[in-house]
Amino acid sequence: MIDLENSRIHVDYIAAFLMILIGCLDLYFIIDVLVVLLQLMDIYTLVHIMRLSLWFLGASVLLLTKHRSIVKTLVVSSILFAILSLYNAFDSLVLVNEALDYNIVNFFMGAAMLLCGLMLFGNIIIYWTKASSSLDGMLFSLAVLLCLNIIDNLSLIRYGSDPYGVIIMMIPKLPMYALIVLCIMMLRSKSVKVNTMIYDVMQSSKDVRKFATPVGVKVDRMQIQRIKDIADSGLSSDSYEVKLNSYYPVDYKLIFTKSDDRTHVRFCSLDDRTEAGLARFNLKGIWMDTDDPETCELIRLYGDDMFYIQLIVGGPYKKSEEKVSIIEVFRG
Repeated sequence: MIDLENSRIHVDYIAAFLMILIGCLDLYFIIDVLVVLLQLMDIYTLVHIMRLSLWFLGASVLLLTKHRSIVKTLVVSSILFAILSLYNAFDSLVLVNEALDYNIVNFFMGAAMLLCGLMLFGNIIIYWTKASSSLDGMLFSLAVLLCLNIIDNLSLIRYGSDPYGVIIMMIPKLPMYALIVLCIMMLRSKSVKVNTMIYDVMQSSKDVRKFATPVGVKVDRMQIQRIKDIADSGLSSDSYEVKLNSYYPVDYKLIFTKSDDRTHVRFCSLDDRTEAGLARFNLKGIWMDTDDPETCELIRLYGDDMFYIQLIVGGPYKKSEEKVSIIEVFRG
């Protein structure tokens, strides 16, 4: 999973630069009619001033506040896109639709913009309050907004515009496209996903499950004869350690130590330094499902009061980083 939190240039600066560039380009293209717009002071003037103010306001928030998590960058950028989407929807459905004689394509574009704006606002609120770890609404909305903006420009060809001229017209909008792509990349960052309460709860429950409920613990077949000798004759040294694989990324170990005339066993996670472990008992014997270390599939280490630990017989021990699943590889 990519994480823009670790980029050499903080994402605040990148997003702020794109916002300023978008605002400057918007100002450049209306500079010739700005005086006329200010004299009219109608709804179109207010809309243009609002658009310019939003970009520079967003850039100011990113530049003048502390540069910590990229969550702030994502939320500020998404709010701007949500407001602009709602404005574009209003422009298409109310202001322009009548002039175009209620064109079905224009109506569809406006309705899609309205849906994206509402979804963005909804997902931002849910995410900011840490009520859900889902960012699918934001991802879908931003992707659709990017497609709609590109389609809106390309649709000019349908009305007879020169393709080369349309491409030239799209160039000033590249910073906005880049900002949308940046937001989509931020959505895939680990530091954004871990911001939610649900994520914290899920991670905590996973940690508890991994360390407190071992599942699928396997012992190397080559170690079974050695464990059997320890159970039968005791330890020849002060201690002996057997590393164990498991279903979860965390691994475990058995530590055999001398305790007077008995052999003490401690079962714990591989990186346990507490000396407590998940289980502690004095070894009384070992059971194998076939009584043969070469063919058995299960073994049990027995302690007092018939307490036992059951292990699956498997291959040689592998480190956790060598056991990444195919699903985890694709997730990054």
